[in-house]
Amino acid sequence: MFFALLKKQFIQFIRRPQELIILLLMPFVLIVILGFSLGSIMSDKPGFEATVGVVVKGDEEEEIERFKKELALQSLPEEAKKQVFTTVDHMKPIEFLLQNTFQQKEVTQFIKMKQISDTGLEKAKRSNEYSAIMVFPEGFSYGVLQNQFLKRNIENPPLTII
Repeated sequence: MFFALLKKQFIQFIRRPQELIILLLMPFVLIVILGFSLGSIMSDKPGFEATVGVVVKGDEEEEIERFKKELALQSLPEEAKKQVFTTVDHMKPIEFLLQNTFQQKEVTQFIKMKQISDTGLEKAKRSNEYSAIMVFPEGFSYGVLQNQFLKRNIENPPLTII
C-alpha cells in the first residue's frame, strides 16, 4: 500500500513538475524570510537606534536657587526646610529625568541622547539627525519643585517633544 502511494505521487509530480518545484523551493524561501525578519532578534545588535535631542531653555541652577529663596520665606519648621534643601540639591528635575531615563543600560543601547543649545534648536529641527527633540521650557524645574514640595497647583510650563 505504501509503494502504491509513492507510485501515485511520483506520477503526479511527473505530470505537473510545478508542484515538485514548489515542494522543493518553499522551505528555502521560508528560511530566507525568517532569517531576515528574525536576524535582529537573534543578534546582540539592537534592531533600531534613535537619537533624542534635549534642549533646556532655562537655567536649572537659577530656578533651584529661586525655589530655595522662596522656601526660606515659608512658615515651615527649620528641620523641614533643611530636609527639603538637601533633597532639592540631589533632585534637580531635568537632570534627574534625563539620567533616570536615558542613562539606563537597557535604554542606552537603543536611544542616544544629545544636548542641543537653545540657539541650535532650529537647525536641529531641520536636520534628520534626531528622531525626537525634547524641549524643557524656562521655569520647568521651578514649577516641578513648587508642585512637588510646596503642593502648589501652579501651571507648570509644558515639556515639548518635537
